[in-house]
Amino acid sequence: MMKELFIGVDVAKDWLDIHHPGAGARRIDNTPGAVRSFAKACVK
Repeated sequence: MMKELFIGVDVAKDWLDIHHPGAGARRIDNTPGAVRSFAKACVK
């Protein structure tokens, strides 16, 4: 059975505030490159 995981994201013009229950909070730039890098890191 797959466990559900909820990640909170607050979207602003210049950045994204992301909260992962296990990894804590992080702020990244709101740019395509930063979002791609973050998404790739989440899959590993």
